[in-house]
Amino acid sequence: MTYKVKVTMEPGPAAICAWYMFDTGPLRESFGGRYKGDDCNLEKLLFFYPEDCDDNQKKDRVGCCEALVNFTKVFSPDKPCSAVHLEKQRHAYLECAPGVWCVLEVNNPVDAGAEGEAMYQEEELDDLWLQSLLKQSYDFFRLFHGNLSQCWERMGEDGLRSALANFMPRCIGILANQISQYLSLIHI
Repeated sequence: MTYKVKVTMEPGPAAICAWYMFDTGPLRESFGGRYKGDDCNLEKLLFFYPEDCDDNQKKDRVGCCEALVNFTKVFSPDKPCSAVHLEKQRHAYLECAPGVWCVLEVNNPVDAGAEGEAMYQEEELDDLWLQSLLKQSYDFFRLFHGNLSQCWERMGEDGLRSALANFMPRCIGILANQISQYLSLIHI
């Protein structure tokens, strides 16, 4: 069964822009592998939604997230970056396993301003709530497949990627629905 979710890379109504998971090295290293070269961000990617996104965008997003997380660890080693607020988007980060990060990017809701210009509602989406959606989606995967190390050990790296690709679109559909319901509730 295929699940389609409204996903957009462009600003617009509150919608999931992207959901992805990448390994900064510890998971692969625990199975004797290493990422090679300076341009290995696509290799680090375990799952990316939407799947039709350009590879260069995927690499750029992983590189930017990894750099942001590493930079914030300098100032707070025990509590790395968990959210980023942008005018048009909100990003939530969750370290679901050592060195493995889940990222949720959501467009901020938009209202028309007095002169018809877009007014982004930057404070409508709560960081902790978005992180709980990330944790919920990973916990749901873990319930059926075990943790990432167990899944990798049982099925190999390609098997883990396949399990995520087959399972996560359903979770993302549920997340998109929850975001929509949440926003409709706060605008009553």
